[in-house]
Amino acid sequence: MDIDLKRILIPSAIALLSASILKEFVDQYPVQHELRKRIFKRFKEEGVEIPFPHRTVYLREEKDWKC
Repeated sequence: MDIDLKRILIPSAIALLSASILKEFVDQYPVQHELRKRIFKRFKEEGVEIPFPHRTVYLREEKDWKC
């Protein structure tokens, strides 16, 4: 399996990779949904929080600019 690390190592996230073998292709959608719900519920129970980055933008008037 080829793993694209650019998709996994993203800021402010926990990226999980899983693989399943299911009888029918369309069965993947309810299985993925249920897995996400269970992970979310467990994270909430354990107090796991994923902080998002904050950015402060300071605005100044044009007369204060130095080029």
